[in-house]
Amino acid sequence: MAAPHDGAEGAACQAMIERALASSAAVRTLMRAMERAGCPVDRAFFSCERCAQECQGGYDRARGVILCQQHMQNSRSLIEATMVHELVHAYDDCRAHVDWTDLKHHACTEIRAANLSGDCSFSQEFARGNFNLRAQQQKCVRRRAELSVAMNPTSQGSKDVKDAVAAVWRHCYNDRAPFDAA
Repeated sequence: MAAPHDGAEGAACQAMIERALASSAAVRTLMRAMERAGCPVDRAFFSCERCAQECQGGYDRARGVILCQQHMQNSRSLIEATMVHELVHAYDDCRAHVDWTDLKHHACTEIRAANLSGDCSFSQEFARGNFNLRAQQQKCVRRRAELSVAMNPTSQGSKDVKDAVAAVWRHCYNDRAPFDAA
């Protein structure tokens, strides 16, 4: 996926991780929840790397949360949202043992991550050119979940993806753990 961080770009990304760990209530909530679920994480769980893909970050069960330093744009809000998104995946993996080859499992964690991380805030959607005034949040979450699940190697096409998202939508969209208990 990536090469280890280097240069000023990597140092800036590392500094933003430190700020997020110190100041983001959502990041701290997820880290505490993972510890309570038996999967404690610390600073070493996060790394900045140059990523080959056009993404902001990723979660890898063996490596933790990887932030794509070249896409962070020195933005505190972007790095925090990316950390929260990827920590939702890590939390879901910890508590539910996600089978990443099962499109429904993948869809559920993508729905939750898009819904809980701020990915679909009005300002984010506005910046993307999406002006949905009615059900903006739901439309964004569904679209972003479908985009992510479509990259799953086990996907057989858009019908598979749409069916997986639809099958778990109600339950996963309404699942706010660990924030509903915080």
